[in-house]
Amino acid sequence: MKADEDIAILSELEKGDKLEDIAKRHKIAIATIRNHIKRLEDEGIIVDEKYRLRYKLLGMQQIILGLDVKPENLLEVIKKLKALKSVDELYRTSGDHVLIANMIGKGDELAEELERIKKIEGVNKIYPAFVEEIEK
Repeated sequence: MKADEDIAILSELEKGDKLEDIAKRHKIAIATIRNHIKRLEDEGIIVDEKYRLRYKLLGMQQIILGLDVKPENLLEVIKKLKALKSVDELYRTSGDHVLIANMIGKGDELAEELERIKKIEGVNKIYPAFVEEIEK
């Protein structure tokens, strides 16, 4: 498959479309899509398969957390954040924040985790944004 077809199929999978429907639209066999997905996973292109949830409806909170970190402490901070149960995803970025974490948990637990994160050596400042609603 071509790169643009890869992107189209992966985008449809991310939206939750069924393999049968995708196969029909692209006029290919379901087995071809499965084999292709396996290859992309093996190559590290597909990181994981996720369901998107509205955590608020489950009595939980989701936080998108920006972190400013001293460069000399970056790897140690990453290691400590990866070990936290509430950190669902962690990204190194070139934007306004060196790291961005997606955190999920109960309100009180997340507040405690934020306090712990603030105290990690090398973390200059944190910028939590509480997700209220998923728009897309």
